[in-house]
Amino acid sequence: LIGALFIILELLFAAFVTRTISKPIVNLSDSMRKVGKGDYSLRLARDSHDEIGDLVDSFNHMLVETSSLMEQIYQQNKRERELELLALQSQIKPHFLYNSLETIASLIQLEQQEQAFELIKAVSLFFKGVLSKGKPIITIAEEIETIRYYMAIQQTRYPNKLTYAIDIDEELLKQPIVKLTLQPLVENSIYHGLKAIHDKGMVRISGWRENDVVRLRVFDNGAGISPEKMNELVDENGNIMTESGGFGISSVDQRIKQYFGNQYGVTISSRHNFWTQVLVTIPY
Repeated sequence: LIGALFIILELLFAAFVTRTISKPIVNLSDSMRKVGKGDYSLRLARDSHDEIGDLVDSFNHMLVETSSLMEQIYQQNKRERELELLALQSQIKPHFLYNSLETIASLIQLEQQEQAFELIKAVSLFFKGVLSKGKPIITIAEEIETIRYYMAIQQTRYPNKLTYAIDIDEELLKQPIVKLTLQPLVENSIYHGLKAIHDKGMVRISGWRENDVVRLRVFDNGAGISPEKMNELVDENGNIMTESGGFGISSVDQRIKQYFGNQYGVTISSRHNFWTQVLVTIPY
């Protein structure tokens, strides 16, 4: 009798998990496929008031913001809006959310519900940080917070393979910065640097004041950049080339120049097979 009762309880729990966790995740994954094909008019219904509901809200807010920016570009044709839209669209990557949802599903299957909900929370807060209530300029502290959520997601996906350190002078935390300046650079470090190595990857983010400018550095001990690829990224004077693609580096550089002036922006240096460093310069 007790054994039968346990079986019934397990079935009830499985049904609860399917209804409250698995089904919303599948729905979100299906929606991301449609967004990946360019359907930004899509909206998801929020069926719960937990972390999954928060994630659905964040997803919907990103779509609203993207649609709004597209309309503003159509009406105003402003370059800064185009760059802001490109930055936002770069974060609505179907594969990033797919992979995160797959990790969540795996944690649920392994009955690690607490870790699953922590990951759901991190994904939701990451997207909220990306949106930042539609503000193109945020503080360095806000940008760092978004990075922490992003790294929490990646460390869950790649346990014991990735670590990071942040060392930014406290006086700089309230300094203004263009939204999505550092996070794309950290993402580059992981996907284009650390994934190619077998040892544990390390990303270091540091920041300091240098007279009337702020220097922000993203350094990784990954595979580095080949001389051939570096020639595609920068010109003979070391400037980031506008149409380089550059893993998002070009977009970051353009947005900094758009908001702060051409004397600011991004420089990149690397030793192939050893490390890469991206240095951001903004006004103090």
